[in-house]
Amino acid sequence: THWRQALDTIDWALPRGDELRSRLCGVLESGKPFYPHRETPFPVQAFMEPGEYAFAGLVPDAYSVLTVWAGSLSAHAANGVMCLGPGETAFVSALPNNAPPGLRFSLEADAAGNCGAAFFSIDAR
Repeated sequence: THWRQALDTIDWALPRGDELRSRLCGVLESGKPFYPHRETPFPVQAFMEPGEYAFAGLVPDAYSVLTVWAGSLSAHAANGVMCLGPGETAFVSALPNNAPPGLRFSLEADAAGNCGAAFFSIDAR
């Protein structure tokens, strides 16, 4: 409903297309955290290989958003198991500083051998 204000927040000088993709995606390595700079205002940790992982948070005391773009992800938390498929997103509560890994998950490839998921940490303070 506030589309004019939304348009005012866009930095139209940022790169687009292949240049933007190379800046954002070229530095991502599977399982390694990527911390912010001008083009990326939040840390991200992408997982692009099948396997078992643990997520401990990228920013202390900040929540994260988990999204899956290929394959399937099963997250094992203290209160049960949650399964996500391509295009699905979940909220991950904040983990205190120096907390042990709070979210264990497995990532499986689809029939074509593709898998991918990412955690985006959001510091709302």
